[in-house]
Amino acid sequence: MGLALSVAGTLWWLWPCEDEDRRGHAPPPAGPALRAAADPAARAASLPRPAQGDTPGLPAASPPQAQQPAAFRPADALPLPRDPGALSPEQLARIEQQWCTHGLKAHQQTRQALYRVYPLSKDGLSLDPEALHARTQAALKEPDAQAMLAVEFRLKKRWIEQLRQRGDMRSQAAADYLQLSMSAPDEARAASLHLLSLAQSSRDPMVFMTWQLARSDCLGDAHCSALPMTDWRTLDAGNLLAWLPTRGNGQNATDLDWDALARTRFANSYLEDFQALLLPLLDQEAPGLGLQQGLAVLTRLGTLWPASSSALALGRACVETGETLPARRAACLHAADLLWRSPSAGVIEYKLAVGMASLAGVTEQSPWSERLALVKGLSAADGQHLMELEYPSNRDNQDCETLAEQRRQLKERLRKGLWAAALGGDGARRIP
Repeated sequence: MGLALSVAGTLWWLWPCEDEDRRGHAPPPAGPALRAAADPAARAASLPRPAQGDTPGLPAASPPQAQQPAAFRPADALPLPRDPGALSPEQLARIEQQWCTHGLKAHQQTRQALYRVYPLSKDGLSLDPEALHARTQAALKEPDAQAMLAVEFRLKKRWIEQLRQRGDMRSQAAADYLQLSMSAPDEARAASLHLLSLAQSSRDPMVFMTWQLARSDCLGDAHCSALPMTDWRTLDAGNLLAWLPTRGNGQNATDLDWDALARTRFANSYLEDFQALLLPLLDQEAPGLGLQQGLAVLTRLGTLWPASSSALALGRACVETGETLPARRAACLHAADLLWRSPSAGVIEYKLAVGMASLAGVTEQSPWSERLALVKGLSAADGQHLMELEYPSNRDNQDCETLAEQRRQLKERLRKGLWAAALGGDGARRIP
């Protein structure tokens, strides 16, 4: 059951959709919900003990200085055999050739049929693990789903080779993460140790965050304590997000270091840096199944990234404490300004920033008066475009031209930021 749920978590994203449980919302984090339905202790006990060894093509790295992690799987992992597809090469080639003409449309129709047969929620609120398991098993029998898994597997292998050839530390870390996401637990140890060594020897916050991304689904908690999330503060003390609660550091909003927050100078999760690292690789994919799965790899990161929930915790803390403590109101206003200007900011962060400024009573002062007016003045079309840029997904009317447009929009967002990409040049100039 645990393995099936893990496969389901992968298909949740390998089968990109506008699901009945996601319509109108940001994509839900697959990992935590699925892990809650499984038995982590049983899964850990069932894993084979990996032997030490080097993965072919893995650059040499110095031995890690902390306790070695147990075999683990990142949240993006493919819990499938090394050859994930049951299709013959001829079948896979035929599906890829026909994807843009009628394969994608047929896949969408099959997907909708599975939704009707296996609804994921009995009460409209909570996920039904048994229904998810049943839908996943049915989906895995479909040739198009097998093709999607096989193409993503092949794509990641090619990306890993190209990242290794670059030689820089960020590319090596990204290659390690991709290797972990497609390896069985007993084959992942060399890549995990290499990534840990990179993170320990580097002062680059993006390399550190790549390690956090990889260890987010660790199966042996006692062996996964190397470089905890709280070490981000020492490495990146001026970064607002480093001081906020995340899924990885177990901190509560009430434990915030308000003095440290007031001294921060910027807010960056480094998600955009990671995605930008992979963008040149995505450019190699022609519109079709390869581009669809490449986009899925990049956009899936937005939900899996360790710091993705930080701003919400800060907003709650400011609501709870800002009304009675003037010093904290000032820290919240400072944080709101950093969130607004962050390259990591999305629609939620923008609205939170304006709300925190409103709590501080400064929305009639510049620049918050202009920022509030901008948020209030967004049309429904603007808001929809912002959400589609931040959370792209396959919809029932999507075709291969839509995939090419999504790639262009992703590049535009990473180069200019979400506001400028959504509102265009004229809109960007009026962003305060």
